[in-house]
Amino acid sequence: MSADTDLLRHGAITLFHKEDVYQRAIEDLAILGYELLNWHFRDWTQFCARVSDDLRLEESFGYTPWTGNMDALNDALALQPFSRTDRCVIGLPDYDAVDAGLNGQGWHVLDLIERHSRDYLVSGKRLIGLVLTQKEDGMFPALGGRAPALNAREKPESVSGAFDSFCVDNADFHARGRHPKNTPKRR
Repeated sequence: MSADTDLLRHGAITLFHKEDVYQRAIEDLAILGYELLNWHFRDWTQFCARVSDDLRLEESFGYTPWTGNMDALNDALALQPFSRTDRCVIGLPDYDAVDAGLNGQGWHVLDLIERHSRDYLVSGKRLIGLVLTQKEDGMFPALGGRAPALNAREKPESVSGAFDSFCVDNADFHARGRHPKNTPKRR
């Protein structure tokens, strides 16, 4: 299985806790010809400028910088963040700082990447989000109706099947608003 197919198996957003594993995934995708939009967070102004440049807000909408408005980010992602290829990876190596900068609402950025990734797949394009975070896996809501998945390199072999089951259960929980194990059985 190719690196991108493995990453997309559970959805467009993949979580990493170890920087070296995150960097290896970036390198694997570069080998496959993915364009990298690396959204480092040093401070809010720099981050907004980086997002604005990468998504060409000035060219597409006539203004810059991005201000954190999720509707604007949604529109920008819909206009294809692809400039050289039909494959793009958005890297968030400082996700925890992004989340703090958005007052705990950073998951909205991930949700939009997940949603647009699915839309792009229909036209043969691939959009992947790689997230380096220290948050525990369960600290994220379902994104686009799916739970973000821990990358395969950091997932213990002994819990592989249990983890896959957790992702399905967690996505079902968010889609229905309750966990399937706590749902009354129909007679």
